[in-house]
Amino acid sequence: MSKQLFILILMLGSLTACSGNGSHPEPDRSEPMNTGSSFYKIGNNAAKSTAKSAWDSLGPNCQQIPSFVQIIEDSMDDVVADLGTRYKGQSAQDFGEGYLDGLSSVLNDVRTQCPKMITQIDQLEQFCRSKF
Repeated sequence: MSKQLFILILMLGSLTACSGNGSHPEPDRSEPMNTGSSFYKIGNNAAKSTAKSAWDSLGPNCQQIPSFVQIIEDSMDDVVADLGTRYKGQSAQDFGEGYLDGLSSVLNDVRTQCPKMITQIDQLEQFCRSKF
């Protein structure tokens, strides 16, 4: 399966539709997070679905972390590009916060499974947070 097709499948799966509570610091938010917002929930579910599908399709196998990182980086680029056309203002902020929290939740699970790869996973999370 081509990489583009794989990413498309992940993105479509993320539209169907989970909160980061790991030991890593949350971003500084000037406004309280609206976790009850439907846009937050959509973003959260989309990220969890995408990241979990990517990880599950790779084994899960800690040796596949570089591939996992690339898939998540590519999907993050797609989400950010798409976000501006779908949501504006508070809706976009809620979606973005939900997406980052959902992604963080899955990354915490991957960190637990692959403790020797924490640096790569932390760098991935920083990359994703920098996109929003």
